Amino acid sequence: MRLRAVPVTVLAGLIALGMAGCSPEDDVPTASPTVASPTPTEVATTPSPTATLSPTPTLTEEEVHVAEATETLKGYIATQVKVANNGGQGSEELEQFLGTERLLTDHAKVWSSARENGGYTVGATEISAIEQVSYAADADGGPALTLRYCADVSRVTQFDAAGTAFPPPVQPRSVGQKTMQRGPDSTWKILEEISTGEAC
Repeated sequence: MRLRAVPVTVLAGLIALGMAGCSPEDDVPTASPTVASPTPTEVATTPSPTATLSPTPTLTEEEVHVAEATETLKGYIATQVKVANNGGQGSEELEQFLGTERLLTDHAKVWSSARENGGYTVGATEISAIEQVSYAADADGGPALTLRYCADVSRVTQFDAAGTAFPPPVQPRSVGQKTMQRGPDSTWKILEEISTGEAC
């Protein structure tokens, strides 16, 4: 396993426009009976500079995989929030993110219980400070990595079937961790999820 920070690069282009103006000259009366033909003169022109754009940096395979896995993690959390807010309804949407039979079974039990008990939540878990812990390009079954993040549930309230709110958690911000693997179809699946109990 290799540890490596993943830079995020944002490119922006800027175009400047310039305008120039001139004022008309005052009329000058002339009394000359004849008008001399003007002598043509050459006017030197300076070519406009050609704008050049910096090439877009090429991401490494590892950076691409970390970006893909990060988006999968965000999608998983968002789907989990929706299911919890709906009292466990629609939990089958989470199956697309889970990569082991154990996780599929555990989730099925949790959401089945929520539906039976009538409990639900209001609010959404917010995740931040996502960082790469490890990466293995040649893992069995495809590239694998582990991401850590801060999960904030301070804006989430859990209710029972009667609408009574449960006390808020003692530690609303804690570190979560997901180990994920990329399959042949280029999708990422969660192999292991851990709540470390560490404050963040």
